[in-house]
Amino acid sequence: MPIYFALPTCLLAVALGLSGCVNLKPKPDLTTRYVLGPVGVAAESASTIEGLESIYVMRPELPTYLATNRLVYREPGGALVEIKDALWAEPFDQTVARALAEYFGSVSATGYGFYPWQSSRKNPVKVSVHFQRMDANADGSILVAATWMVTENGVKIAEGRYTSANLTWTVGEPNSYVSALNAALKTLASDVSGQL
Repeated sequence: MPIYFALPTCLLAVALGLSGCVNLKPKPDLTTRYVLGPVGVAAESASTIEGLESIYVMRPELPTYLATNRLVYREPGGALVEIKDALWAEPFDQTVARALAEYFGSVSATGYGFYPWQSSRKNPVKVSVHFQRMDANADGSILVAATWMVTENGVKIAEGRYTSANLTWTVGEPNSYVSALNAALKTLASDVSGQL
């Protein structure tokens, strides 16, 4: 007799468990993905840097905590806070390298390439950038500090330092975060181009 009671009880438990799966409704993905770099800027309007055929942007050196696909900012105590529903669309070092290369292209008609792809030119001028800081902060400030070096055929032809000035963002607002970083990268590319 016990098997007659156990079988309907098991079937009822399985049916109730499966009915829970049927009632789940999918939720829309609210995540927005971001990239850095100019939008709708053509290099044809820019001037050529005399004597340079192409510029290749090497892999940028970045603070390790930025090696994530999340947009993050720092609180006063140093804690990182993720911006809700906001992701980088590509690895951050690649979006920085691509954006810098595109900004070089927008300030000069010189050809460009960038990490992670190999240069299509035999001996391009190489730009290396080491970012010491690339911080969005909870007080609404953004600080970008970097050293850069340009080499041609392995010989240093220019170097310098860039520190952003008066960059701000609306805390928690990814569009203003991306706009401020773009402003810093555009100024950095312009500064480097001005030394070539």
